[in-house]
Amino acid sequence: MVIRAPYHLIAFCAMLLMGCLGNPGSVHDRELAGSNETILKRLSPEEALRKFGKPLATDSFDLSRPLSEFRIEIYNYVPEGERNSRDIKIKEYTWAYNSQDNITVWYRQNQGTWEYAHYSIWKKDAQF
Repeated sequence: MVIRAPYHLIAFCAMLLMGCLGNPGSVHDRELAGSNETILKRLSPEEALRKFGKPLATDSFDLSRPLSEFRIEIYNYVPEGERNSRDIKIKEYTWAYNSQDNITVWYRQNQGTWEYAHYSIWKKDAQF
């Protein structure tokens, strides 16, 4: 009886391992897997930039105009009486999350300090 090496099994395991490693350089690989909000809540915008690198896009805006579909979830984290205020300042940062998704993180200014407000993970090919 001849025992043959299970090369197909070795190849399958190697491909599986490579797939689990994710997309090098993505935010996902830099510690967001599984506990996104817990990690993000601890980070100021400056700390997030140091940790995750240069974002794909950034923006700053206030709530004096209605929010787009993409940003509509921000209203859930702002008291109803403040939802149309130019005093509510928001910073927005978008990074690659993995090869298929991006992550956008919003920060709200509170008494001169930028604090985590919310995040959204969305498909790179999504159209808003």
